[in-house]
Amino acid sequence: MYYYPQDNRGYQQNYQQGYIQQQMNQNQYQQNMTQQIVLQGYPVPDEMTARNAEVNTNGTISIFPDIQHGKIYTKQLDMNTFAPIFKVYQLVEQQQGGTSYVCLEDFQRLQNYVANLEMKINEMINLPKVTDKKGVDKNVQSNANVTK
Repeated sequence: MYYYPQDNRGYQQNYQQGYIQQQMNQNQYQQNMTQQIVLQGYPVPDEMTARNAEVNTNGTISIFPDIQHGKIYTKQLDMNTFAPIFKVYQLVEQQQGGTSYVCLEDFQRLQNYVANLEMKINEMINLPKVTDKKGVDKNVQSNANVTK
């Protein structure tokens, strides 16, 4: 024989507690997602304005864009020494690897010049070696036994 409980209150209570916990977790997750990041700072006309700007004493970073000069300045306090930390970031334009071309006439002129040089070098390599040994055997003298 099987026993079926007639009272579902224990099951409903556990279900409701789990549902409430799930809702709380979702609300906390949504709160974390809706927090906005607030940047401190403002646009500046030059570096000196950014250097002289006051920043919070809690160590948060302040950002000062200088659109005219293509720079971004950041300033914050070092929480160990309370000295200001000032950094400059500058936009660097990357050079495009553009292809440069040469005129066909210049290319052909250069190609002919190189071909002529190669031909002259080959002629120099293939020259017959002329060795004039005239009188070499007869001019060999030994002065080892000469007494004077």
